[in-house]
Amino acid sequence: MITKYAADISNSTINNNLHRLIGQIYKLLPYREEGYDWEKPLITIQNELAGMDSLFIDYKDFHNILFSLECKLEGLTSDFARDDFDIFRGTIFECIGKVKMLQECVLCLG
Repeated sequence: MITKYAADISNSTINNNLHRLIGQIYKLLPYREEGYDWEKPLITIQNELAGMDSLFIDYKDFHNILFSLECKLEGLTSDFARDDFDIFRGTIFECIGKVKMLQECVLCLG
């Protein structure tokens, strides 16, 4: 995929990064469950995805999925998700599903 700076990033590099993000998103579950700070790692994930969104400007399908993922991650800080661990957990798995959709999208673009 070509970035806004005309750098050609290989699909495997992007997919490896997305795979790493899946792990980072999944780690939010035990962090919250065990009383650790889960919000700072969440902000890090959100910042990385915002950067990815900014870099890959010419890929509509990718952006549609990425926007939905960013919305779900933001929803983790809502009162609903804070008050109900089942909602939090369900949203985490929805986010992981969205990242997997991004991986499929990258393969289709290649």
